[in-house]
Amino acid sequence: MPPVVAAIVGVVQGIAAAVGAIGGALGGLATASGIGGALFRIGAGMVISSLLAPKPPRGALARRNSTFAIRQPSPSRRIPYGLTRMGGIFMYAETTGDGEYLRMIFGIGDGPIEAIDSIYFDEKEVPLTTTTNDANGRPIYFASAGSDWNKETVTAGAVPHAWFSKYTGAAGQPADATFIAASDGKWTSSHTLDGIAYVAVTLLWNPEMFPQGVPNVSFKIRGRNDIVDSRSSTTAYSTNPALCLAHYLTTAKTGPNVDTATEIDDAALQAAANVCDESVSLNAGGTESRYTCNGFVDLAENPAGIIN
Repeated sequence: MPPVVAAIVGVVQGIAAAVGAIGGALGGLATASGIGGALFRIGAGMVISSLLAPKPPRGALARRNSTFAIRQPSPSRRIPYGLTRMGGIFMYAETTGDGEYLRMIFGIGDGPIEAIDSIYFDEKEVPLTTTTNDANGRPIYFASAGSDWNKETVTAGAVPHAWFSKYTGAAGQPADATFIAASDGKWTSSHTLDGIAYVAVTLLWNPEMFPQGVPNVSFKIRGRNDIVDSRSSTTAYSTNPALCLAHYLTTAKTGPNVDTATEIDDAALQAAANVCDESVSLNAGGTESRYTCNGFVDLAENPAGIIN
């Protein structure tokens, strides 16, 4: 048997063994008549095909995994799932106060998401402190005292040179009040970015604070929090891969928009979700779920690629 074929056979046998270990949960997907069964059969074929396919373009991998901010006139949309770190997408930038302030909007992805936990300038996390709210009652986060962006310098005292407002993409979120007040009509109350998670960033410009120029901005976030779990009839944040896949499949605006009632085999979905949630013991102690989903979907890819 040629070595490549032998390798593929070995991988496929490994897949079969894994499916057998999972038991009837995923096995049910293979015979299900709905979208679950179809996806399971397509997925097995994709695994084999992907072994023989050429490597994807480096740009696609970089786009999927990069924490670098994206500067494109028309960037693709993204759906974040689970805990992940993502580079921001430049959506708006202006200077105000005779160039003293640089104000930028960085998109993250389609919301609603659970939370924006951390903000990074280049590879350094910005320690955050909140002491005040904006005109909409939303907290404003400042670079904490003593950090690289809030310390004594030759040209300025110890004042914050970076502050932020976080938006999770919840329905009905308001436009950023600080930007409305500062932009002289360029950013208005209509700029709500409804359904988009983003961060409004203001830098008080100082070359001692930003010796390399505008920093690369990225975020550690917890993704979509509108994931349905039919096992408990709840809608919440989840890292369960089966539930995340079902969420993507049923997304109307940016996903395949399959019908939950007629195209999702709920019994098979629940069984797969139970397997993902199984508790696995760790050598170092403690436990974790057998499978979790942490990353984001780039909607520039076709649905088959995303599912795979």
